[in-house]
Amino acid sequence: MTFYEVGLQINRKDPNLLPNMARAFGLGKPTGIAELDEQPGLVPDAAYKKTKGEAWYDGDAVNISIGQGDLLVTPLQMAVAYSAIANGGTVYKPQIVTKIGSPDQGPEETFSPQVVGKVDLKPETLAAVRQGMRGVVVGALGTARHIFGGMPVAVAGKTGTAETSTEQPDAWFAAYAPYNNPEIVVIVIVEDVGQGSAVAAPITRNIIEAYFGYAQTPLPPLPPDAPADR
Repeated sequence: MTFYEVGLQINRKDPNLLPNMARAFGLGKPTGIAELDEQPGLVPDAAYKKTKGEAWYDGDAVNISIGQGDLLVTPLQMAVAYSAIANGGTVYKPQIVTKIGSPDQGPEETFSPQVVGKVDLKPETLAAVRQGMRGVVVGALGTARHIFGGMPVAVAGKTGTAETSTEQPDAWFAAYAPYNNPEIVVIVIVEDVGQGSAVAAPITRNIIEAYFGYAQTPLPPLPPDAPADR
């Protein structure tokens, strides 16, 4: 309900605010990663609706604010967006290779991170978003608190449950760690299985544990009505 109301009020102030902010985080266009045939996704706005012969309504903005409706994103785009949240607002072009060379002779060629944008947000605004993500995994009402309990590294995250045309929704989880000095962003999506907190969050925990060299926490059983091939 909170996101619904915020999206509604922002749209009534300026219908372009939400779509433009989404694009500032890298949504709605290819990330530019080399050697990958990626999809651009879609950030709908009034101009897009006009091409369909439709009007732009408050409900369209509300859908963007909760990640539904015509909005289309890829996991890689979400990794770019969440890395910008984690690092203070810098949007980077993804890269697969950081250096080329032999272990004994050192790198022959290195590839530096490429900045492609900067999100125009106040530091206190980004801090509030990061605090909210931290609350997801440690807060009394956090939707993934039961998954990340006892985690030896501080994690910030966000559960997601994307409705689809199938009976079960897609399970999403986005996270970064450590919370105060981020090193890794993880995006997990598992299709047609249910809630993000039940399916995607435990997988995310395992990935973060593997990255930092911690023992793997056993995955919880799948919901009874979910496919078994997680």
